[in-house]
Amino acid sequence: MLGKVLTELNNFFVRSCERITANITGQTISGVSGTYLPGQYILIKDTILNDGVYRISSVEPGVLTVETTLSDEVSDIRLFGLAVPKEIQDLATEIQTFITAGNSKDGIASESLGDYSVSYVDKGGGGWQAVFSKRLNAYRSIYPDFRRW
Repeated sequence: MLGKVLTELNNFFVRSCERITANITGQTISGVSGTYLPGQYILIKDTILNDGVYRISSVEPGVLTVETTLSDEVSDIRLFGLAVPKEIQDLATEIQTFITAGNSKDGIASESLGDYSVSYVDKGGGGWQAVFSKRLNAYRSIYPDFRRW
């Protein structure tokens, strides 16, 4: 969910970037030269199978281990070190709970009157983006911050 929230914000809180030839196997990313910390989030771009936001579980020289199993590949990638504020991490967890509870209608509304029923896009927005927009707005960016790298 965090990746979707950061995409919605157009803000990944990028603090570093390295271009590497990565060997991605299982939960490991080899070929890394930058400084990363366990618990830190990373953004992987330019792969065929593994673009996305991941949380680091451990760091060894030249190797990152993430919490998610990745698809095996060798690829030239951009690896971004992120500094996602705790408020955004907590908000992503709250949004996931909101969705899991069935509260997010994703902008679709339906109504029935006797034998007649209709579904339509609810312009009032029942999706998580609309429900949490005021809290997300302070972190929005016009352009994705990884573009400068």
